[in-house]
Amino acid sequence: MKKILFVCTGNTCRSPMAEYIMNSLISQDGLAEEYVAQSAGVSTVDGLGASSGSIYACDIHGIDISSHKSSCIDGGMIEEADLILAMGSSHKSLIQRYFPEESKGKLYTLGEFASLCDSDVYATDISDPYMMDNSVYMKVYEQIEKYINVIIKYLKGRH
Repeated sequence: MKKILFVCTGNTCRSPMAEYIMNSLISQDGLAEEYVAQSAGVSTVDGLGASSGSIYACDIHGIDISSHKSSCIDGGMIEEADLILAMGSSHKSLIQRYFPEESKGKLYTLGEFASLCDSDVYATDISDPYMMDNSVYMKVYEQIEKYINVIIKYLKGRH
């Protein structure tokens, strides 16, 4: 099974949304036996719950992330991952700095990888919605979902 690791800062907003969106969509598309998504943060502690805005945005779309607990990224996670998708270029840079060998050839931003999967996609970082209102979380959810749908379409085409 191939592991896709989503990474943001605190692993309470963006990367958990991406993890749960990806796992939900790969399950719907019959790819759950081939891929699994996980998430972690570059600056967090283990065990924090998902932010209320992330829970809200996912719940609106029928995805329950209320049981999510944060994880701080480590070398083992990087080594085990087949693909690492950072929410922003700052996360990508930190991972490259601290795990240069482990992340080589498998680290991209989410937008960057989506644009490699489909040349019509314009790559942007996923903005941090932390402490913003629910409308911002909804926009972030939609941006993450858009990129993940492009990636899943690409993955399905490879089978």
